[in-house]
Amino acid sequence: EPVSAGWQARLDGARLDDRRAWGWAQAWSVPSSGGVLDVQRSGRSLPATAAVLGLLLVLAGPGGPRRRGLERL
Repeated sequence: EPVSAGWQARLDGARLDDRRAWGWAQAWSVPSSGGVLDVQRSGRSLPATAAVLGLLLVLAGPGGPRRRGLERL
């Protein structure tokens, strides 16, 4: 995923500092000691994402009446 403030990661409940990998990708530094890692996306962008997906579904729908069978030449 591209870097976004909406992504958050926690290790054993403590928030991890955001990092950038390969100049564009979201990343976090995770200590080698391990633990329970929880990665979540903030719900603030959920309405906008839902609206865009809904619009794509409408645009991907049928484009008008379809002819059935073969056309006569």
